[in-house]
Amino acid sequence: MVSAVILCGGKATRLRPVTQTIPKAMVKVNGKPIIDHQLEWLEKNGITNVVLACGYKWKVLKQHLGNRVKYSVENKPRGTGGALRYALELIESQDAVVLNGDNLSDISLERMIKTDLMFPNVALVKFRCPYGVYRSGHFEEKPLLDVWINAGVYYFSKTAINDFINMMVSLSLSINFF
Repeated sequence: MVSAVILCGGKATRLRPVTQTIPKAMVKVNGKPIIDHQLEWLEKNGITNVVLACGYKWKVLKQHLGNRVKYSVENKPRGTGGALRYALELIESQDAVVLNGDNLSDISLERMIKTDLMFPNVALVKFRCPYGVYRSGHFEEKPLLDVWINAGVYYFSKTAINDFINMMVSLSLSINFF
């Protein structure tokens, strides 16, 4: 069994005024909160034990989800790694998929989960340029570029992440870990 931690504790200041009264994970996409899309995607990938690492407006999440998930609530921001440290205490497995609370994904986790966990894994996706690009005499509208970016989905063994996190107080997964 694999558990999941969704990192959804940030204040989402770049999405104001939308996030003035709700956390980013409750922002609606196609009429449904991001968190609902994420939980459906995790369930489709066979993951039902989910912990939300939350802080800002976490009670809105609790009101919406009730007991479908567990809640690890930060009283003060500690970075993604600090939030993960406390959330790991609530997961029921030795391995965990960790995802950013504002991700929408349709990737299959099967290959990532079956990988040897000597090292943490991070999902990468090709970057889709948001602009038309002029190449070889013609324009390409919003092409996939030959550059890989962090998809905000990670896979860790609980032991490996605990060992690393114990060395730091405040850290970012994408900066300090990868």
